[in-house]
Amino acid sequence: MRTIILWAIIGWMGLSGLARTAVWQVEKGDRKVLFAGTCHCLSEKDYPLPDEFQRAYDTAEMIVFECDLGVLESPEAQMKLQRACGYTDGTTLKDHLSKPVYDELAACCASNNVPLKMFASFKPPMVLLALMFTELRKVGIEPGWGVDVHFHKRALKDKKREMGLESVEDQIRYVSTMADGMEDDFVRYSLQDLKATQTKFREIITNWRAGDSERLNALLQEEMASQFTSLSKRLLKDRNVAWLPQIERLFTTPEVELVMVGTGHLVGPDSVLKMLENKGYTVRFLR
Repeated sequence: MRTIILWAIIGWMGLSGLARTAVWQVEKGDRKVLFAGTCHCLSEKDYPLPDEFQRAYDTAEMIVFECDLGVLESPEAQMKLQRACGYTDGTTLKDHLSKPVYDELAACCASNNVPLKMFASFKPPMVLLALMFTELRKVGIEPGWGVDVHFHKRALKDKKREMGLESVEDQIRYVSTMADGMEDDFVRYSLQDLKATQTKFREIITNWRAGDSERLNALLQEEMASQFTSLSKRLLKDRNVAWLPQIERLFTTPEVELVMVGTGHLVGPDSVLKMLENKGYTVRFLR
């Protein structure tokens, strides 16, 4: 479950000497589209990014994100997220967790100075995200340093066109419903591995920079799929399938687009890149 939460704030050795990182070029005929796997949270020390990211950005005429980041960052979208993640039937978080699990969550919040009372009317993902951010901020990892945010700001400054593969409402729905029906398991598993968050996240970043697809797949997908098969399918494979027609249309335009989505969508047997490869597209690392 730690992987699910990490994936949500990121939906991630030794190969860096090969000048290989999480940036790919996909071709069909004389058309190409660039793909960059992103980490939604990084630290200042993770900059500058590998050169391939800047090369891909400079080449692209349009940047394609998971959703419209300008809308996602708006106060209106944040209000929608809070409403979607809140209970509207008069129940509270305590009503949806068994006493042992709630007590464990309360103890963890107290030790991290996270006021659980503030989250009394919210679903488990909201408080678990707060705990995860608390852990990451201890080592300087913040959403503001994420790859998506970095290039969204660059695109605004450079007046490059942007596009989203799904709506902000879609993203809010994924976050707000990920624990529905399995609240105890979600909280218990997340708390069990919360202490390993910093180490795990740093391992993900290391392998992401190195472009180690196999290790990234193990870190980002295999653990989640083995524990929560239906949730893994909904958050990863189903979204990849939904994105594919839009992505294929990018190959019909004369311009070069750069698709920047969470790295979990670009590695593994059900990834966007594997789906394209199975349809006859040529996929290779951008060097």
